[in-house]
Amino acid sequence: MLVRLPVDVLLEILDYLDFKTLISCQATCRHLKSVFYHSIPLQYKIELLACGMLDDVRESEQSVGVAERFRRLQLYDNAWRQLQWTKQATFTHLHGLLPPEPFSVSLSNEDLVFSRNNESLHPPSTTMVLQRLPSALRGVEEWHREVVAHGKLHNVMIDSSQDLLIWGEAMTNEWPRHCHHLRSLSTGDPHPMAFDLSTVSLQTESNLFNEMATDVCGDYLLLEMLSNRHHIWKYMVCNWKTGEIVYKGEQPPGQRYERRRFLDPYHLIMDVSAPSNGKPLGVAGIKVVRLRVDPSTTTAPHRGPRTTSHSHLFMFPASTQHPGTLVLSHMSPWRAGPGGAPGCFHSDPVDRLLAIDVTVIRRPGSMSIHVPARTLLDYVRLHPGTTVVPWDVWGPQGARATHQGHPMDGFPVHGMRTVVVPNDLSSSRPTMTVLDYHPRRVARALARQRDCDPGVTIVHGGDIYDHDEMLRVKTALPCLSVELPLSDELVELIREEEASPCVFLCEDGVVIVEMEPMTDPEVVRNVWTFSI
Repeated sequence: MLVRLPVDVLLEILDYLDFKTLISCQATCRHLKSVFYHSIPLQYKIELLACGMLDDVRESEQSVGVAERFRRLQLYDNAWRQLQWTKQATFTHLHGLLPPEPFSVSLSNEDLVFSRNNESLHPPSTTMVLQRLPSALRGVEEWHREVVAHGKLHNVMIDSSQDLLIWGEAMTNEWPRHCHHLRSLSTGDPHPMAFDLSTVSLQTESNLFNEMATDVCGDYLLLEMLSNRHHIWKYMVCNWKTGEIVYKGEQPPGQRYERRRFLDPYHLIMDVSAPSNGKPLGVAGIKVVRLRVDPSTTTAPHRGPRTTSHSHLFMFPASTQHPGTLVLSHMSPWRAGPGGAPGCFHSDPVDRLLAIDVTVIRRPGSMSIHVPARTLLDYVRLHPGTTVVPWDVWGPQGARATHQGHPMDGFPVHGMRTVVVPNDLSSSRPTMTVLDYHPRRVARALARQRDCDPGVTIVHGGDIYDHDEMLRVKTALPCLSVELPLSDELVELIREEEASPCVFLCEDGVVIVEMEPMTDPEVVRNVWTFSI
């Protein structure tokens, strides 16, 4: 009876279906196949889902029609599979500025924050330059503006989807602490929805100091504090719109973290290390902490004691847990949603990748373990009573390791893509590699590879180990591998250790920030871009 419905009614019904159902429905009969073929909105929806993108209806209704968005989306997807350097952008206004710091600046898809300390002024101030990269296919224009903040900045975060800019100012009246300013990203004025954090002390003890905002996720702000007495990091999550504190925790003695972030509005993730016989810390794993109950999972059966459902420790392989191993993680910031996102389409904020760089001290090169965020969250929801998850249970099925030849500063992860710097730069044509783990894009690439498309390379799982087999990891997660050729100037730049560049992966390409090695601190000398 479905095929007997009028086409306009049928299209309304089909618009509610998910990706897999749409694909199955399209292959049901000739009539439905014809309906799909002649409906640009349906084709556009399928293409969006296949590319892991969302439509920005609000902006697209004002400017670009569905047919044009469909055409741009296809070109956008092809451009990510055939990366080529565009003409170098001349961001001369960024020269001489301090580059974005991955531990203190959140990259919000298109926006980067550069800064300049004005210590010669009275009182001292900091100039932040907010830079948005252009994208011809998504319809994003280049944009930058300056925001002057009085005092010395210690951390900056941005969320373009909420028009949110946060920075911390050091305050030394009674005790060292931070005053957090929540401003509008577009105007620099106080954010109209923000609770005034400067009027309330978030300290719980007099021996806590140096509280810092380190991540933002929708309505929630993550703050960290260091205990002066015991040198224990404590952290809390508060609602930046109401001031309500929803969670408090601390890093246990004998463990340390490298990075703590939101996985979603209900979970935090952190690196966990453990000492070994008084020697340097070795990598233990990553910990997922449930900070509050997800309403969508409240009906799920609860197993085990109350405390066991609040944290999961995902162990790394045993080969990485030896003295002298360091860990560093990167993950795309969580976005509140499509509202305010530039462009006529953009990545789904739920699709994110966790990249864990494992490095052995006093040895060149490192290993990078890539884990889709959904892998961890799905396991937590399906196994609420588990506390420790061995590597062989989750790793080979849900993670992949690769060699990272030259670890760089920056933010080399965006969505489910990550940039890997090559081990060997002595070849005739050195390249960077962009790895894409999005399951639908990988499935599409596999189909194209079966059709003998020479431009598609799929990397399958297997044993990954370094030259002396100190780090050995078995993985099975496939990914799409795309090479990005480097110019001679960039190759020489990467080879020079004293001029190590910063690499940032964005919604619309790769940004390489070249540093001036003769200054202290190092400032921006040049900006290289690959943009779509």
